[in-house]
Amino acid sequence: MKDFEANAQTYFYAALAIAAVILGISSLTAFEVNRQLRRQASQLTSLAVLAHELKTPIASSRILLEGLALRDKPSLETIRDYTGLLLDENERLGRTVQNLLAFAKFERDPSAFRPTTLNLSATVRESLAQVRHRLVEPDTLLREELPIEDSHVNADARMVEHALGNLLDNAVKHTPAPRRVSVTLYETAQSVELAVSDDGPGIPKAKQQEIFEPFRQGNDRLDRTSEGCGLGLAIVREVMRLHRGRVDLVSTSGGGSRFVLHFPKS
Repeated sequence: MKDFEANAQTYFYAALAIAAVILGISSLTAFEVNRQLRRQASQLTSLAVLAHELKTPIASSRILLEGLALRDKPSLETIRDYTGLLLDENERLGRTVQNLLAFAKFERDPSAFRPTTLNLSATVRESLAQVRHRLVEPDTLLREELPIEDSHVNADARMVEHALGNLLDNAVKHTPAPRRVSVTLYETAQSVELAVSDDGPGIPKAKQQEIFEPFRQGNDRLDRTSEGCGLGLAIVREVMRLHRGRVDLVSTSGGGSRFVLHFPKS
């Protein structure tokens, strides 16, 4: 009888151990399955956002071309207006493709980062001169506060220009008119800092980390009114990581947003 009780107790604890192992394996399996499903859903959402962003300028261009083709002997002014709109849509499509290629390059080819001793102040001035034509609209005031003439950092000029361009695009497209956007350059003891500020609606605290993830925006709905596939800030963050710096965001709902790029001094 004692042997039976001892064996029964042994079998009982063995069964408990086996059940615990099975439960643990089941939990890990369920967790992994759930993670894969979330990952697939995220990938599908990213593809949907990307397809939506590519489709919009293509559809707009087609509508403009069809409208122009239906006109009988359009005037030179009409042709000029349609051509200007088509150029805008082409530039919008080009920026999306450029961001996709840049993001793919960062993931695939770290050697694409080629830093040199760079005068950040001069690079920012040149970059602003190149993009001002498409950023300055009747309802947009772009202010430059670049009091520093010489601010040398170890940086890749093309990447700095790309990051600044994405921050300016974000500031314009997410801020309703009339809008004020400012670019400021200043120095601290350890770094040279480049800030892009706007007076837009701001970014909720809960969204401030998410927007730096690829294919994420403050508004993930496909019917959102602002353009962009959600790669701009992911590229900005990656650019600053490669420069051993960082990007900070200061924003409150209704109080505008301020993105600050911190470049370590040479």
